[in-house]
Amino acid sequence: MSVTAKMKWRKGVVQAEAAEVDYDVQVLEHVDTHFEKLVKSGKLLCAGYLLSRYGKIFAHRSLGALRGWEEGDTANALQPDSIRPITSITKPLTALAVMKLVEMGLLSLEHRVSKYIKELDIEGYRAITLYQLLTHTSGLDADKNYFANPERWMRAILDQPFAHGSVAFNYSNAGFALLGEVITRVSGVHYQEFVKQYLLDALDMKDTYFQVPAAERDRVCLVTREEQDKMLAAVSQAPDMPPGSEGGLYSTLPDLWKVGQLLLQKGRYDGRRVIGKKSVELMVREKLGIFSVEGGKSLLSPQSFFHHGGGWTVLKIDPAEEFVAVYFVPTSHGYVDESLFPAANVIWSGITGGNGT
Repeated sequence: MSVTAKMKWRKGVVQAEAAEVDYDVQVLEHVDTHFEKLVKSGKLLCAGYLLSRYGKIFAHRSLGALRGWEEGDTANALQPDSIRPITSITKPLTALAVMKLVEMGLLSLEHRVSKYIKELDIEGYRAITLYQLLTHTSGLDADKNYFANPERWMRAILDQPFAHGSVAFNYSNAGFALLGEVITRVSGVHYQEFVKQYLLDALDMKDTYFQVPAAERDRVCLVTREEQDKMLAAVSQAPDMPPGSEGGLYSTLPDLWKVGQLLLQKGRYDGRRVIGKKSVELMVREKLGIFSVEGGKSLLSPQSFFHHGGGWTVLKIDPAEEFVAVYFVPTSHGYVDESLFPAANVIWSGITGGNGT
């Protein structure tokens, strides 16, 4: 496929025109231009986005290359339904799974993690609660060495000191790995199977996987060979391996949008109740597995919340405007600021009408 062909926007399925959901169609051109400049400059490998309002998708597009090492006529293009590692956007799904167990009466957020994981019933660790893990206030570091030692991942967490009794925010992948282990031990099925049964299947997320099937791997957008190697050696369900609850999922723009709609509609999707309204309200209020938008610093409404995944993937929900945005902005440059919060401002600038305005 030629470079020119890759640089054409590909359009996915939509359910409404922009004007029908009170969105300025001219702003969609600005959104395209914003991402296109980042791709053409080499800051991003590609870009794809999906926008909805009032529960209707009105924009769904993709641009650029599917793989970072493919060039010229052999290169494939990112498609609107391409699969991408969503890394830390797995965390909201882990939080939803925890809340599902709370609803079943099997967990309480104030309970100590050591009640469920006896290995943590040691000095310094036994007081950590589920709530602290969900809010990144347990004192655990962002990434203990468990990534490098998958067969002894829990031991790697316990072998290193941390801020005992800390209540300060400290983003922790290790903490969410422990939440996955709690889900496995309490539910009686592996974390990945629990998430599939109660969330992925319930939301009809047919293109979302912890292990991408061989038949679907050609659809996966990968920036580096390292990402490819990680996909091929995906987290297994073996009991001595990390559960993947901190960032193990692969998904598509349409499937991630379903998660956004579930949260926007307080636990309902497509007319069905998937999780309780009060569970979602608690997640949003207490920032369990998600983050709230800082007031006055963006065009998003103060009630908005979001999560990013490294690499990068973005999910943002604005309840006041009934608006959901999902976008993939893969890069090999670590962090491209213009593709994240500034891109959200460009997107939100198109919102018109609604709510009596």
